[in-house]
Amino acid sequence: GLIAAVLVIFLILKKSDNMNALLSSLEMQIILSVLMFVPAFLIATRVRCGSFGGIFPVRPVKAGLLIPLLSVSLSGMLVLNLLMEPYMAVLTQLGINTDYGSLDIPDGISGGALYLFVIAVVPALVEEFAFRGVVLSHLRKYGNTFAILASSLLFGLVHGNLVQIPFAFAAGCILAYIDILTDSMLPSIIVHFLNNAVSAVSVLAGTHMRELGSMWLVSAIFFVCFAAGIFAAW
Repeated sequence: GLIAAVLVIFLILKKSDNMNALLSSLEMQIILSVLMFVPAFLIATRVRCGSFGGIFPVRPVKAGLLIPLLSVSLSGMLVLNLLMEPYMAVLTQLGINTDYGSLDIPDGISGGALYLFVIAVVPALVEEFAFRGVVLSHLRKYGNTFAILASSLLFGLVHGNLVQIPFAFAAGCILAYIDILTDSMLPSIIVHFLNNAVSAVSVLAGTHMRELGSMWLVSAIFFVCFAAGIFAAW
């Protein structure tokens, strides 16, 4: 279904007037993300004769648990995002390159939509399928704690740079824990999407809005998320 959606979006954008090199690079990012994770992890699952339904449980979760869990988890993820700036400053002082190849943002509504799709939708589906679906479920026979730490370490290492590895590891622990807590991948998919969507909207706002308006929009998003997280935790 994801691959089909990618192909449809690709064909639509091919016919639009603002198709350019940036759009092509974003489309390639989608295709590479899908090809990097889906075939290999599908093969690994079949080799182990695993049940897809058991490995990728997207079961409904009661709202009384899901809503507070999402609020607290998203707040934790946003705290990690805020910590990246001082961490990058420390790495820079140590002479370590902190440029990890962020994607350029194309102009236009279709370009912004595709950027959001690449940053938020694709990772939430593909990475959760791979790391919280295949890896976490296979490792749970060794204990939940080991499964959370090992799958999160692999999730961090896949990001491949010193800027993202520690934060991806911490985020992976949060996502794996809420999956195990609810016995469903639905919470981690939603949290992963919301976290990346907040980051994407922040970048888009900084690119297409005046500085003051962008600052207020991003601040409002973070305030609402943190307030909801604190209330849910209480």
